[in-house]
Amino acid sequence: MRLPKSQDAFNHEFKKVLNILKEFGEADLYRKFSKYQTTGAKTFMEMCEMIEPQNCFAHGDGWNNNFMFKYKDSTKSSPSSVCILDWQASVIRTPVYDLSYFLYSSCSHVLDRFEELLHIYHDSFSNFIRQLGSSPDIFTFEDLKKHWKKYSISGALFLPFLLKFVLAEEHDAPDFNDMEHGQSISDLVDITLTEHAKRQYYDRVKAAFQHQIETCSD
Repeated sequence: MRLPKSQDAFNHEFKKVLNILKEFGEADLYRKFSKYQTTGAKTFMEMCEMIEPQNCFAHGDGWNNNFMFKYKDSTKSSPSSVCILDWQASVIRTPVYDLSYFLYSSCSHVLDRFEELLHIYHDSFSNFIRQLGSSPDIFTFEDLKKHWKKYSISGALFLPFLLKFVLAEEHDAPDFNDMEHGQSISDLVDITLTEHAKRQYYDRVKAAFQHQIETCSD
């Protein structure tokens, strides 16, 4: 994302999704997010590089393809455990970077249960802090909510870019292993979505942007 070409591609994708929102009559969402047409990449990078005393080891690319689930039975309706894969993007950041990235890239209407999900996340986070020999008081639930309000914009900003890969047909999805050294990710983002995927793209971006306004507005 540090390459100017990648930043231009990032902002270009954000501008395209804003135009889609405008076409569907989402004037309020368009107005509130339009400032990121030219500053989205810069704001995203600033969020990623912010130093907080409560920063932690973050995965950095937490969407469904990087999670391997074990299920209780062959119906695959009830997962019993999960293994997180592909840690090459891991970095020290606020816990909310991974949380907003995962929720916005993987969920839509489940965000109606956001407060419940926050509590589940914080309970698990606190348990790991205890296992590491520290007190959960170093990152309280109130701290989590403050971090969400300050940093979750990173997940919303990256979503239009990421969803192109998430919703692409298998034969259209790029292979990142084929990227040449120094090649910009913008060279891979030119993906044509099916009509069904386009509707999913709009619905999920709209849900994420609305949620961002509802949970982070003063």
